[in-house]
Amino acid sequence: MSCVDMAFTVASLPPPPLLVHGTKTLFGSLPKPVWDSSEDRLALVGLGFAAIAALWTSVNIIAWFVYRYLLFKPDRYCQKSLVDEL
Repeated sequence: MSCVDMAFTVASLPPPPLLVHGTKTLFGSLPKPVWDSSEDRLALVGLGFAAIAALWTSVNIIAWFVYRYLLFKPDRYCQKSLVDEL
């Protein structure tokens, strides 16, 4: 079978059930897109912004802790003594 015949055979196959454009798929009907509703759009943008802000804040707190207590050897001993006092 040549490449042209193989390409023609593949192109003439019906699409798989999950890629059919319409309301039915292999698992039932498609869910309503959340982004289409204007009142949900503001909530999604807010949640996305809050997630990015929380990630940025946590990365900065971890970086500060590493720089302050773990990066330099004298600071590691200071941190160890603080933990031992507890």
